[in-house]
Amino acid sequence: MNEKDLVERRAKLESKRTQLRKRYHELNDRSRLSNHNVEARKVQAEILDTEKALSAVEEEIRQLDAQLREFQSSGSAYGKKHQSVILAGCITLERHVNELRATLLEGNTPESAGIAGKALPLAPTEAEHAKRLLDELYTEVEEIKKQFSYGLADETPSLSLTYMWASVLLGKMEGVAEALRPSSLEKKYGEMPPDYKDFLQEKLPSIERRIVELRKRYTTAETSSSPLQR
Repeated sequence: MNEKDLVERRAKLESKRTQLRKRYHELNDRSRLSNHNVEARKVQAEILDTEKALSAVEEEIRQLDAQLREFQSSGSAYGKKHQSVILAGCITLERHVNELRATLLEGNTPESAGIAGKALPLAPTEAEHAKRLLDELYTEVEEIKKQFSYGLADETPSLSLTYMWASVLLGKMEGVAEALRPSSLEKKYGEMPPDYKDFLQEKLPSIERRIVELRKRYTTAETSSSPLQR
């Protein structure tokens, strides 16, 4: 089984675990409310079966996580490169969904808008519709994030994860710095005032060099030669 197969299998097991946990809680609620001995025994028997199934699923997830960690430590391109990019995209999408939620439902101005004026929240009926759509969007993004976050939630402290998350964050910083280049801004918003352009052209190269330096030293590609491991 290759790494992609392991990831897909783990995602299916994660979904099954969620269903079993939900069923387990439902059965426990029924057990507390049941006053009939026969019914109570049936519920208890089903609780035991659910516990066994849940234990089996969790054990298989642990085994898959161990296999996936082996792929990660061996320098798999799928695990090292694609995983970081996908996670970075999901994190960015989640942040934007939350900002959009705050704007539409609460009238809060997004952080990226700086000191822009105060927005107005949507009317209650429209806000309810927007909330439903945003919840659905967030859930879909979360599903992708979970599939490619295998082994992260339950893993013991790991320097490789430190470097992986550093790759994610530095990649986002690099994208922001690139978007602030006068050439990029002028393509989107038209000609820039000369004093703006001069100031950014003076300051941005230093920021970009520092980000590049950090990427060279503290990303997944450089884990083996990191000074932290010497």
